[in-house]
Amino acid sequence: DGGVMAAEPTGELAAGVEFGACKIFLLEELAKNFPALLNAQVRFVGELHSVEPFTSRAMFVRDGNHVIVDLAQVSMEQQPSRIGSLYSVAGEVDQRDGDDGGLSGFVRARLIRCVDGLDMNLWERALLVRREYDAHVCAPVSQGVSVHVGDTSY
Repeated sequence: DGGVMAAEPTGELAAGVEFGACKIFLLEELAKNFPALLNAQVRFVGELHSVEPFTSRAMFVRDGNHVIVDLAQVSMEQQPSRIGSLYSVAGEVDQRDGDDGGLSGFVRARLIRCVDGLDMNLWERALLVRREYDAHVCAPVSQGVSVHVGDTSY
């Protein structure tokens, strides 16, 4: 465990599958901005709260927020299984009909990696420093996705 877990493309798609770069989010940002992030490639870190093997779904939590992850593209032996462990998840934001009749957002995982031992406070601070650097030094790249956190847009 602890290695990279990714779905293996099969059939005609295997040779031509290309994924874009993921934008890194705090789990809270992702949970609160699903509609604005539809179809975006995202990455986040969260604690595995539960796994539903029959529906290939898992719930990841952090600070009272949760994100549902579809694990259908990750092989059964590579799916996260250690409840309470930290995982880094990369995938695409999607939506489906929710139990309440509305739309429910989730992440369709393509890569999952156990990151137990990661200092989350330091990781979050590093992410904020990276965002400041990107905003001031790097040329802005517009992807049509705007996420508002505090006084700053990303």
